Amino acid sequence: MTVILQHAIDQLRAHARRDLQRFYSPNHYLGRDYAPIADFELTRPLLRAPATNELSAREVSAATALKDLAIYENRYRKIWDDAKPVRDTSKRNIAELSETENREIYTLLEMFCCSALSYAKVIGAPYLIKAFEQAVPTVQATPVIETVPNDHAETKLVQGVAAGKHAEEPWLVVNLNDPEPKQPWYTPARYFARILVIDDSTLLSQRDELASKVIHSLENVGIYKRGGKKSFNPATIKKALTKINLG
Repeated sequence: MTVILQHAIDQLRAHARRDLQRFYSPNHYLGRDYAPIADFELTRPLLRAPATNELSAREVSAATALKDLAIYENRYRKIWDDAKPVRDTSKRNIAELSETENREIYTLLEMFCCSALSYAKVIGAPYLIKAFEQAVPTVQATPVIETVPNDHAETKLVQGVAAGKHAEEPWLVVNLNDPEPKQPWYTPARYFARILVIDDSTLLSQRDELASKVIHSLENVGIYKRGGKKSFNPATIKKALTKINLG
C-alpha cells in the first residue's frame, strides 16, 4: 500500500470516528486506535435497521466507509496469516498470495475505496477525494489466460476489453455465470449483493435486508432508478438476484 493511501486511510478513520462520536465514547477505541475490529464493532450495529434511521446522511456515509475499511483490513490480515505456512516453507515471494486470495483482497479494497470516496465528497475533503480517486489496490489478480475455440475467440476478446475498461469500476463487469441481465443495473446489484454476503452470510436468508443494503451500495456509486434521482425499490432489486448464486 502506498504511503499516500495509508495516510488517507488514517485521515478518513479519524474524520469518520469524530462524526460518529455521539454513539460511542472514546474509550471504545482505547488501546486499539488502528484495530479494524474496533471500527467493525462500532459501525455494524449502526448500519442495521432500524438503527440506521438515527443517523444523518453524513453519519451513514462515515459508518459505511469505516465498515468497508474494517472488512477489508480484517480479511486481508486473516488471509495473510492463513498463508503464512506456505510463505515460510516455499520459494514463493514473501508478498505473493494465491489467485483466489488476490482476487478477494482486490475486490474488498475496491469496495472500500468506493465508499471512502463517497464519504470524502460528503465532508468536502480535497486531499481525501484525490487520494481515493487515484487509489491503487495493494494487490491485483493475475490475468487468467483461457484456451477457447476459434469461433469464441472474438467474444472472449470483447469481454477482456470490457473487463479492462471497468477495472476501476468492478461492479460493471458482468459475471459470465449469471443469467443475462435484463437491465443495466442488474450487474452492479449482483456484484454488491455478493460483497455484502461475504461480510454477513445471514443475508442469504434475509433477502429483504440484503436488497435494502444493495440499494445503499448502488447509491454510493451513483446508480439510481431511471431518471437518476429516485432510489430503487427492494422488490425490484430482488428481481436482479433471482436464480443467482451469491455464495
